[in-house]
Amino acid sequence: MNNYKITNILDKVLQWVLIAVTVTPLIFYKYFYYPFITGKVLFFRVLVLLGLLAWVVLVFLKKRIKFCTSPIWRVFLLLVMIMFLAAIFGVNFTRSFWGNIERAEGVVFWLFLLIYFSLLLYALKDIKMWRWFFRISLAVGIIVIGYGLLQDFGLLSAISTTGSRVSSTLGNPAYMGSYVLMHFFIALYLIIKDRPMGWKIFYGIAIALNLWAIFLTQTRGAVIGLLLGLLVWGGLSVFRGKNRQIKKLGAVGLVSLIILSLGAYFLRNTNLIQSNDTLKRVTSISLESYTVQTRLAAWRTSLEAFKTRPILGWGPENYGYAFSKYFPPEIYVESGSRIWFDKAHNVFFEFLVTTGVSGVVLYFGLIFLAIYYLFRSKRISVVTSNIFIALLLGHLTANMFVFDSVSTYILWLAVLAFIINIAGKGEEKEIEFKSGFKIILSLVVILLLYVSYVTDVLAMGQIRNLLYAEAYARDGQTEESYNFYLKALENNNSFTRFEITRELAVFVRNSAGSLPNYQAGPMYDKAIEEVKKSIDMDPEEIRHYYNLSQLYLKSYKIDSSRLQKVIDLGPKMIELAPRRAHTYYQIGEAYVLLKEYDQALENFQKAVELNPKVIDTYVNVYAVALLKGDQQLEETTRQKMELVEPDFFELESTLVRYLPLYKKAGREDLLAAALDKLIKINPEKVEYTSSLAIFYAEKGENKKAEEVIKTLLGRNAELDKQVDDFVKKIYNKEFKK
Repeated sequence: MNNYKITNILDKVLQWVLIAVTVTPLIFYKYFYYPFITGKVLFFRVLVLLGLLAWVVLVFLKKRIKFCTSPIWRVFLLLVMIMFLAAIFGVNFTRSFWGNIERAEGVVFWLFLLIYFSLLLYALKDIKMWRWFFRISLAVGIIVIGYGLLQDFGLLSAISTTGSRVSSTLGNPAYMGSYVLMHFFIALYLIIKDRPMGWKIFYGIAIALNLWAIFLTQTRGAVIGLLLGLLVWGGLSVFRGKNRQIKKLGAVGLVSLIILSLGAYFLRNTNLIQSNDTLKRVTSISLESYTVQTRLAAWRTSLEAFKTRPILGWGPENYGYAFSKYFPPEIYVESGSRIWFDKAHNVFFEFLVTTGVSGVVLYFGLIFLAIYYLFRSKRISVVTSNIFIALLLGHLTANMFVFDSVSTYILWLAVLAFIINIAGKGEEKEIEFKSGFKIILSLVVILLLYVSYVTDVLAMGQIRNLLYAEAYARDGQTEESYNFYLKALENNNSFTRFEITRELAVFVRNSAGSLPNYQAGPMYDKAIEEVKKSIDMDPEEIRHYYNLSQLYLKSYKIDSSRLQKVIDLGPKMIELAPRRAHTYYQIGEAYVLLKEYDQALENFQKAVELNPKVIDTYVNVYAVALLKGDQQLEETTRQKMELVEPDFFELESTLVRYLPLYKKAGREDLLAAALDKLIKINPEKVEYTSSLAIFYAEKGENKKAEEVIKTLLGRNAELDKQVDDFVKKIYNKEFKK
């Protein structure tokens, strides 16, 4: 077979490998640690590497390659280079470069996106291949929607729903919302431009399903992006359209859309809107809602963080460091509040914090350069131009509320490559590859294979051991679980270390307490050792210090010097997260266990100052007041707690929580009152009644003890016998202290 035939075959292989990338959104494997992300990224990287290898072979065979670049491609290349520089000068190069398990992004991921984008420009040069690319992508999208419908009807147990919202194989309703939003506009373009009637029917079905799917996801960003995109499309059709009929249709559509949108908003409190989950979510956006307040607080934090590193930012995937440093206390409203953000949930603030002004300018430059070409190119019809401008602005709007994933990045870059192709703004140059360059190219491929080994093969082995560890832990097999955690950390200096160490620390805290000291001691020691290693590798991550201090607090009975070690960690924790109440909780708890109540109170009061409307911040102050015997502080703190949560001291959970504390503090009045309330709240719970009876018996008030325990008589014969035995023990003074 001659070179010509081989190169033709390789060109076709490369084209279909790129088209196969559109299958990525379907990939998920429930046994991965992050089942909706890990599999997709692996699949995408493997296909990109296959495509790159095919291209490298073509370089060696052809000696001269026609490669299409454009200003958009150059801006994207600059963006990836800026991300690399931001990683070098950022907070944590390792995380910026490799990413983490949960997101699987970082500079390496963007490097693969750059290769993918470049291969698209090289391989897909004619409109026929692009139509096949988008057709298959739409078909995959329909399957994704099909999974979503099965999920919505509860017929697909492998994929869980996010409440009533559909996420399908993408794992997150926001990801799916952005994905189907782009497909909606792509199908709209194809139904207008593609002629075969069979395909037009297919596109019509795709339009309807993607529109429906946007509403099934109940994603505000996607719905608002759709509305804005349609408004842009309608407006451009009116002002740029050359066909009078299209102008009229655009005007009617534009006015109708505005009327419907305003109508939905003004009727937001009616049954019509309230009965539809999507319309209810979109029209109920309020500046007072917790979600909106959380996002606004995160964005204010982003601006603060940006000011400290304005040029190159904190580094890709390092948003979490900035968020902890400038943590907005107001988002912590209760124990279940979401207080860990690794993304800004806004593409502008995400790039602003992680890559500084440099990254923001380049990212938005990509989009507006593409829009400029769509406006200015004489090769594109006005209809096509309007649709893709609407797509780009609609997707950008959606990303003002969330962020992209591998599935949406793939489609977004394909759209940019397609715009370059149809706008005629690519510069096709014939490049001659000399032997020196071929050697460099070969080394680059070898380097990428090594990167794939580290991020895929090696990391997957470590994650597999982590999954085994968690599976054994769920089955109560502590020793087997512990051994797999250690196996996952063997010679592990990679980007997976953070998650594995965190899970080991949680496992040891939860499991070792029930074991004898000779078993628990080595487990605590090993977990502490591993967390310390993580701190050495990543000294700016507050969660490492939290994990270490919690291990010290849990194991202080084995080694009491560990309480002082928590206090010694205090200055660093305050430096990294001065506005997090949990920083002061941990320092304060160490002082409580050392019985240094004044210092404990000082730390707990700082937590109250940060979050005066959160009941949890007062709980520790109240406990210290009891232990100190400071009745004035106890009373004032209790009053403040009742202002924050009036029924707090009437809740069964609160009363149960404070029983041992009342006993330890010697507050017999509060202990008796709490037990009395518990019996009234839940008279069926025998333990409450028996505890009150024991309380009186220990004090020598036998008659009261007998009266209390006899209230249990008449429930069943077995309990009656236990009551009689209990009464005998009372008068035998078995409970007497």
